[in-house]
Amino acid sequence: MKEAERTRFFKRALLVLWAMATLILLFSLVLIVQDLMKQGYNPIPAPPKPSEETQTPPPPSSSVNRNVPLYFADANALGLVREIRELRLGPFTQENCRTVIEALIEGPRSTELVRVLPRTAKIRNVFLLDNGELVIDFSREIQTDTSRPKSANAESLMVFSIASTLCQPSVQGEKDKPVRTIRLLFEGSPFPATFPEHLDFSQAFAPDPSWLIAEKP
Repeated sequence: MKEAERTRFFKRALLVLWAMATLILLFSLVLIVQDLMKQGYNPIPAPPKPSEETQTPPPPSSSVNRNVPLYFADANALGLVREIRELRLGPFTQENCRTVIEALIEGPRSTELVRVLPRTAKIRNVFLLDNGELVIDFSREIQTDTSRPKSANAESLMVFSIASTLCQPSVQGEKDKPVRTIRLLFEGSPFPATFPEHLDFSQAFAPDPSWLIAEKP
């Protein structure tokens, strides 16, 4: 056998031996792993869980519970008295106002107070303008509902209840501007004369403290 052929033969033999040894080692490793798993041990550790320090906390809810004073008429319909209500409000004033108006429509929980908005009233739209004027567009039920008296006093109680309730810091969204005045619309237009219109609904209304009844100490 020539020297070159002898060298190639030994190289091939070494490769075969190396492959066989590798297969034997792998087969032995598989047998060891199976034996350990039968005994209840897991030789392949799971990836470590992140520690409490490294875990990313979930984002906090943008809505929080707030105590909001809602203003309703007193039993004699002579003025407005506040009733504290816990409401879920968020970071935007416009959405908060819708929630608060719905609470006014729901009515007072105290039997000594009287609602200022009919139970059938619905909110069509709410817009907060850059100057802080909140435009509230009510559905036709606010006019057609017969459960409320139609008088200048009833209109004033309704208007200044809404204004006194919404123009409060507790209603303002933390990422938004406050409400300074309110303007009421009826099905997208100013209130019709058949409301009856004892007040000038073409203007915006600000809170009027003279309608608030002082609470007893």
